[in-house]
Amino acid sequence: MTHPAVHDAIKGCAPLAEAASMVGSPNPIDAIRQIDYDPAAIEAYVGQLRAAVKDLAQAIEEQAKAIADHESGTGGTASDSASAEMHKELDELRVEQKGLETLIDEIERIGKRMDEVVRAAVGEILDICSRATPAVAIVLEAGWLPGDAAEEVVHTAVADIIKVCAKSQDEVTKLRADLDKMAASESEGGAASGGVGGPGGGEAEAGGGGAEAGGPNTAGPSEAEDAPDNGSRDEPQSGGGA
Repeated sequence: MTHPAVHDAIKGCAPLAEAASMVGSPNPIDAIRQIDYDPAAIEAYVGQLRAAVKDLAQAIEEQAKAIADHESGTGGTASDSASAEMHKELDELRVEQKGLETLIDEIERIGKRMDEVVRAAVGEILDICSRATPAVAIVLEAGWLPGDAAEEVVHTAVADIIKVCAKSQDEVTKLRADLDKMAASESEGGAASGGVGGPGGGEAEAGGGGAEAGGPNTAGPSEAEDAPDNGSRDEPQSGGGA
């Protein structure tokens, strides 16, 4: 697991998952894994971008000093042309720095929203598990018969968890796509490269007008897995099988 709240949800859902297997419902943990992502990857990406901003700030300071030194020397047409070019480079550095700072703000906003979505989903999941605890205990103790109320409660709890996860997965996927789009857009301008689903490394560089950082790889281990059969959207059938 990569998100701590998802780990908590899986742990809290373990008894229900066991009961679900006994009554023929899908495994709710398969659905929970679909909302996982790696918040540390976003934090690392922001760290890379901040390092790039710091390098750009140093490059801007050095460029401004170079301009001051140049303009304190002798004048002339050649000198004026060189000065104009140096000012142009300084402006480009400042624009790039501002762009990176804006990107950082947006990535942090998206990261915060992704965290809120996952934690809210986990809260609902744990609440569903808690309400189903008495029925789960009956099923696990083999004190039930097909068609009993306890069986129906387990089926319903699993279906409710799958619905919560499907809704949250849709929003997390959209936010991840927004993050990918931002990283790709900035990479075209030399400010960032990679994306949420792409390679995570990358070094920040500045000086001469360039700053690069690898995009975050926020995909959790479940990204390569399929959603649970009959589980992403549909409710399991009660009375013995889903």
